[in-house]
Amino acid sequence: MTAMPETRSWQLLMVRPGSAHITPDLHGRLVRLLDLLPQTRLIEIDTDAGSVSVSRDCWTITGSLTQR
Repeated sequence: MTAMPETRSWQLLMVRPGSAHITPDLHGRLVRLLDLLPQTRLIEIDTDAGSVSVSRDCWTITGSLTQR
């Protein structure tokens, strides 16, 4: 039996030069972390390639994206 994909009202937004070096595994861990900590608005990560800002990009009822 395959697990149903989770639906969220947001997607992960990563900006800055280091974002290209975020692995799929780390991406998934960041999503889970933001799920567990809804009060957290921004996570800053320092990498050898530069910093990365991670936040939620939220969907509104109309389906457009808005930064929260």
